[in-house]
Amino acid sequence: MKIEMELNEITRTHDLMCQVGHNRQIIWKRNFIFFLTGLFFLVLGSCGIGEKSYPEQVFERVALNGNKIPNGFKRHFNEIRAQLKAGV
Repeated sequence: MKIEMELNEITRTHDLMCQVGHNRQIIWKRNFIFFLTGLFFLVLGSCGIGEKSYPEQVFERVALNGNKIPNGFKRHFNEIRAQLKAGV
């Protein structure tokens, strides 16, 4: 009788531990999904997807993000500025 009671107690403890572990897995998965969703919308917003992009806006964004425009883009960048001044 005493052994049977101890066995029942061990079984109950094991079941509770398994349930806690299962609940932790569910919470972890839910938090991971929220994290991925937030990351997705952050990337979507930072890329400016859905916005109309013009060359000058692209170069401004590149200049802000990179803090430097490579020398190879200098000629192209000056051409865009000249076109903007000309009203094209």
